Amino acid sequence: MADVQTMEAALCLVFLEFQLDDLIAKQPEAKMIGILQKTWAKMSQQGKEQPLKLRYNPDGAKLIQKALGQG
Repeated sequence: MADVQTMEAALCLVFLEFQLDDLIAKQPEAKMIGILQKTWAKMSQQGKEQPLKLRYNPDGAKLIQKALGQG
């Protein structure tokens, strides 16, 4: 089961690092917040630490903060 959780976290990281900006351009803010919340929920606690270390553009950072209840 740990392997499945690791794979899920890796897929979430790929999405956040490489696909987030493209999706932000196509989706309204409320939908993006929901997508980010669902993405976050799929990761283990350890997995949730990694995306916080990534650099996001200002729009992505703002949406992540809102999705996590920090903004």
